[in-house]
Amino acid sequence: MIDDSCVQFGLDISAAVGDTGVSGIQLFVGHAVGDTAQSKGLLDGAVCSAKLLDIESRLAELRRERRRLLKNEDIESVMDTLRQTADLIHSGPERLERFDETLFADLVEKIIVESVTRIRFRLYGGIELTEQLREVGR
Repeated sequence: MIDDSCVQFGLDISAAVGDTGVSGIQLFVGHAVGDTAQSKGLLDGAVCSAKLLDIESRLAELRRERRRLLKNEDIESVMDTLRQTADLIHSGPERLERFDETLFADLVEKIIVESVTRIRFRLYGGIELTEQLREVGR
């Protein structure tokens, strides 16, 4: 049995796992190659199994880290948007005499109608302002 080839097999997969783009397919192919080599008596099954468990554990760890980093990027993006929204408000007029369509479009991402008498304005950056409307007699 050739333990060195098992180690190399593990290192090859570990190197692939080091890239963030490792998929379950790549790991499955690694299993298939390792299983074929084991069935032909070229690799020590126990050593390869242990190495494969280590690789799978590392892959799970890298996926957790990737999710954490993506979440941090999302937070930074929201913070930037909030800063831009605050800057826009601060640089705008203190009081509006009439509706400013450009300012409105720059501030409001979405209008959500909750009921006939209640709407929410979602500003860029996620801030929501709820407005209660008076019901007009029919």
